[in-house]
Amino acid sequence: MPQIDMVRVMTKPPGRCGICNTTPMEDGKPLPAIDTNVDVDWGNNLYICSECINVIADLAGRVDEADHDNLVTAHEDLKASHKTLRRRFKEQEREMEIMLEGRRAESKAKKKRKRTHA
Repeated sequence: MPQIDMVRVMTKPPGRCGICNTTPMEDGKPLPAIDTNVDVDWGNNLYICSECINVIADLAGRVDEADHDNLVTAHEDLKASHKTLRRRFKEQEREMEIMLEGRRAESKAKKKRKRTHA
């Protein structure tokens, strides 16, 4: 399993993206990058900058952020519904056990009455 990390600063040589050969900056500070922890060219580390990450994600069919948020919300709703249904099922199960015990007791009582009247 590869060890791939997100880093705030590209500190290992060459300190720039292995794809676009730049170090993207924002307000004078380098943007986060992926450190692939792969050695290339005998001592250089392969980083992927945030700009290239975005291009790769788009090419791979990245889900729109709004769609992702909607899916997360729908998933949370489903989990809540499942929890409610599970609770209701357990309550019904307990009620049925109580009814079954009552039916068994009723059956026993009928058998006893038959034996005592016979």
